[in-house]
Amino acid sequence: MWARMQGEVDAGREGGTGTNAKREMSTSTDAKREVRTGKREVGTGMGARREMSTGTGARRKDGMGRENAQRGSATIWTVGLMALVFAVAAAVVFAGMARVARHRAQSAADLSALAAARLAFADPGRSCLRASSLAADNKARVIRCSLSDGGIADIEVAMEISLPLKGPVAITSRARAGPVHIADPAP
Repeated sequence: MWARMQGEVDAGREGGTGTNAKREMSTSTDAKREVRTGKREVGTGMGARREMSTGTGARRKDGMGRENAQRGSATIWTVGLMALVFAVAAAVVFAGMARVARHRAQSAADLSALAAARLAFADPGRSCLRASSLAADNKARVIRCSLSDGGIADIEVAMEISLPLKGPVAITSRARAGPVHIADPAP
């Protein structure tokens, strides 16, 4: 048995019909193909073969033998889509910031007008000071404060916010407050 195995090995070395001879012949064919096309075939098991570039700058081919010129374009599309999503999200956040600041300015104006109207009859000189103090507590400043003869306070406040890419912006808001006059109901 040992002599028979040794004979097959020897036959393979001398170009015989053993398994080593087939490997040598297939290797030389692959080497010729690699030199000619710049690619070599790599086995992945079960007789499957695929081409692998040997670094000569050859392009990959798709399953039908055509060159794949769009290789990597999905990455560019993904990056572009991510940039678009980021820009839309940033615009929504900035619009939300402006809207919140507008609501805060309106709240400061409403509270200041109520404070001024409360003191309109009792101490008219202090009513605008109280409105300014309340506006400052809400991070706003009173631009205009006026009291009418009927005890109605008219207040305008401004609030500064800083928006990215635009810088500081002043948001103004107005409010009026006064006593409630209830008409006598008809009998």
